[in-house]
Amino acid sequence: MANEIEKAIKEHRANCMAHMASQFEPVQQDEEDVNKGEEAEVEKSEDINPFDAYKEEEVEKSDIMSALSYENPVKVSKTGRELKEQVQNVLLPELNAELAAKKAEADNYLKECGNAPTKDCPEYWCGGIKMDPGYKMYDWDETYLRESNDQRLYPTLSASDSEEQKARINAPENKEQAFNRTKYNECVQYICNILVDIKACEIISNMADDKTYELTPKQIIALKF
Repeated sequence: MANEIEKAIKEHRANCMAHMASQFEPVQQDEEDVNKGEEAEVEKSEDINPFDAYKEEEVEKSDIMSALSYENPVKVSKTGRELKEQVQNVLLPELNAELAAKKAEADNYLKECGNAPTKDCPEYWCGGIKMDPGYKMYDWDETYLRESNDQRLYPTLSASDSEEQKARINAPENKEQAFNRTKYNECVQYICNILVDIKACEIISNMADDKTYELTPKQIIALKF
């Protein structure tokens, strides 16, 4: 696969060089300059194929970035069967292992968070897909430890109203709880991202075996070919 991508990159680079060369007019020499050096022997250089000139060179970093751009026509063909085998044998095992590890991490942080969270995860955490990740989250207010003289959150409330408002908020009791709640939220967001990738794998698993799909280098990288 690496050879296919490298070949496509080199071909694209050679085409760009050939196109640039075609934009220049040949330089016309004055007759006086031509006649200089009466016995000088002029050698005619052979035409060089731009692809042959760069064929043996290493691919430069700029060439790779060009190949990975959205506008670049570099494509790699894969059948639906190849895509599904990649999902089943490589992607899903890695994602499921990563999901299990991140769930265990979230559960460990949750033990040190005090009162449990009650808020649903925002839909954008799940890439706009409606799904239940199996975890609740803490609001920002619930991850922030307020000092006794901190009035920034309640500048328009009286003292009694402020105390009542604080009582209704699931606030952390100490800095450790505030820290653990923040880390717990980060784990839950990461879990949502993994679940989105797993959902994408389910879509790939429904592709037709005998159909060919054109993938960009970025898609090849994402699918870990």
